[in-house]
Amino acid sequence: MVCSSLVVVAVIAILNSQIGRDIEDDLSAPARTLIAAPAVIAALVAFCASMLALLPEYRRPALRVAAIAGWVIAAWLMMAAMILAGIKFATEQLAA
Repeated sequence: MVCSSLVVVAVIAILNSQIGRDIEDDLSAPARTLIAAPAVIAALVAFCASMLALLPEYRRPALRVAAIAGWVIAAWLMMAAMILAGIKFATEQLAA
């Protein structure tokens, strides 16, 4: 869970930098939604599973689901970043 939290913090820090502002100008709203929606859904699953873990009989399975959802957030953001970098590289190569 700590590693996925660090990835989310790093992605937010990058998006708040000048690099992120340049990316935001290049992406349309539907593209940003396609990147953000799965991360938000996984965060919602992690939150609900964490709340369910407060009940003693569901603690272990709910924490497993929350841990998986935490890793899914980090993995999705990393995959999206690599895809965006690849698309940006390809479009710059075509323009040159």
